[in-house]
Amino acid sequence: MEKYLEEIYKDIDKEGEREKEAKEMYVDSIKYYHYFRQNGIKYRPEPVDDCGASPLHVAAAKGNASFLLA
Repeated sequence: MEKYLEEIYKDIDKEGEREKEAKEMYVDSIKYYHYFRQNGIKYRPEPVDDCGASPLHVAAAKGNASFLLA
């Protein structure tokens, strides 16, 4: 199975795809920020999906938790 996936994705720019996803996550976070601010809602990082994952869980699972080291 792994070799099959490697063959399918051999021409994918992995770093470029990670950067696109990081930019998408950033844009989404800005949208959430403005939505909560406009509606007077204090953000609470509660689970947002059926698995109980919060935005922080998703970012960490995808390797985008470098902000934790800052």
